[in-house]
Amino acid sequence: MFECNKIEEASIVERYIGQVYIEMKDPKALQYLEKAYADFSNDPNFLFNLILASVYNKEPQKANEYTRQLKALNPGYPGLDKVEAYIKANI
Repeated sequence: MFECNKIEEASIVERYIGQVYIEMKDPKALQYLEKAYADFSNDPNFLFNLILASVYNKEPQKANEYTRQLKALNPGYPGLDKVEAYIKANI
């Protein structure tokens, strides 16, 4: 019949754990979010969280790469300009 997009349950769990760590501004967020990347790489909210996690880990190359991906997907994403300026100025 109809075939749904399958997202691994593990990826969903990794994403939500990463989001909890984002809320806590904990660098551990990056390791969890990166595990879920394959299933959520086209989700602007997910990419924005990856940018934040990269900032918390002081990893400018990753932050810039995820910023590039988010800009390609959604150039007007709210808050992207501020985070991009922060990356350039601080990490």
